[in-house]
Amino acid sequence: MIYLDDLNRDCSVREFWFFQIHPSDKEFINEFRGMSFYVFRERIMQELIDGSFGVGVHEGDIPETYTFLLNNDEYIGLFRIRHDADGLLNGTKGNIDFYIIPEARHKGYASYGLRLAIGKLLDFEDFHNKYVYLSCDVDDIASRIAILHNCGDIYYTDTNRLYFRISVLKFRHTWCTYLEPK
Repeated sequence: MIYLDDLNRDCSVREFWFFQIHPSDKEFINEFRGMSFYVFRERIMQELIDGSFGVGVHEGDIPETYTFLLNNDEYIGLFRIRHDADGLLNGTKGNIDFYIIPEARHKGYASYGLRLAIGKLLDFEDFHNKYVYLSCDVDDIASRIAILHNCGDIYYTDTNRLYFRISVLKFRHTWCTYLEPK
C-alpha cells in the first residue's frame, strides 16, 4: 500500500535516517543531512511540526508540511507541501516540492505521490486557491511527467524552470481515474 505519512516523533529514527542517507541533488536541498539525531529530534522536528500548523512561522512565511511517501512502510519519497503559496510567493517553487529516492524513480511513485500530496493540500483549511502551483527544472523530464500526469499546465517558462498550475476543479474531476504504481 502506498501512502503519505507526516513527519512525526513516533517515526523520528526512520525519518532522521532518510535525511542522512539521501544527499542534496539538483531539485532536493537536504538541509538536515549531517546533523545529530538529538538536534533533529529535539529541535528540528518540533519546529517543522509546529510550522505545519502555522506555529512559529515568521510573518510573510507560509506554513508547510513535510510528509513522506511510503510503500509498504518503506520510505521512498518526501513531499513538502506549502499550504497557501500563490504561484511564486516569497521565492518558493510553488505549493509542493517532491523528492523520490533514486532506486524508486521511473516507476510511477512521483506521479502517484504527487496526486496524494495535492489531495492533502486541498484538504488544508488555509488553502483557498483555484490553482496548485509547481515548478521543475527545464531538463527534469521525470518531474515534468509527474506534474503533467496530475493535470498540470505550463503557464510560464524561463531559461531554467518550467512553471505549472493545476486547476483544482480539473484535478478533483480526475481523482478517481488514477491507479497505484506496481
